Amino acid sequence: MTYRDIKRAYKSSPIALDPEDAGGKGTFDRHHKNYLEIAKLVIGLSSASIGAIALLMQDAAKNSRPPLPHLDWPLVWFAMAIVDGVLFVGLMSWRYEVYCHQPKSYTPMWYATMVALGFSLLVMLAGGYAIFAGLLLHS
Repeated sequence: MTYRDIKRAYKSSPIALDPEDAGGKGTFDRHHKNYLEIAKLVIGLSSASIGAIALLMQDAAKNSRPPLPHLDWPLVWFAMAIVDGVLFVGLMSWRYEVYCHQPKSYTPMWYATMVALGFSLLVMLAGGYAIFAGLLLHS
């Protein structure tokens, strides 16, 4: 779903972040916790992966073996997943806090931004692992 699709679907009206405001039951707090837990998991996996690659490079240097070529690419993807995850967590929490005080402030642009950050967070993690696996299989 692109920003244009979201803009077309919602026109210029604000988006209900909280299901109660959209006519449903419950609050966004439950979803907010789930999103934060997923982001924390992805940030943790990315950090651990960077550490594992660093240990792999250190082991290769200690044993006088050449390190895997192009090992910097998965590091870039994992680092971008961390940056994206921190942005996602920070913006999600901030936008929810603003929304609690000004319900009409959650516009289609903010909705599109949050969807894009959340999706790219998962893509960066998966891309890092795909590149790393490809490098391991080709060496």
